[in-house]
Amino acid sequence: MSRLLQPARTLHPESLKGCTTLPNIASDLLAILRCPVTGSALVQEGEVLRSSAPDPTGSFVEYPIDELIPVLLRPELRTAETAPAANPTAASTTAEESSTK
Repeated sequence: MSRLLQPARTLHPESLKGCTTLPNIASDLLAILRCPVTGSALVQEGEVLRSSAPDPTGSFVEYPIDELIPVLLRPELRTAETAPAANPTAASTTAEESSTK
């Protein structure tokens, strides 16, 4: 197995409860990860990865680390995924109606 795919430390999620700091992402993996928005290298700062170059608006993009896995979704996709659907039944009804036409 590649060294990049092996965890830096073997931790069970239960062992992370009560921890104030998150273990570092393996340096080999961090060396190849890039910001999806800017294309710049990512730097770990606590519980987030931050782009090393600003985006077009001049701010640095941050990505959460969820259970030791970097979530490298563009910020607009993260908010869309975490936002509840306004009316999920209406969306499925519309899709069903368009497929029967």
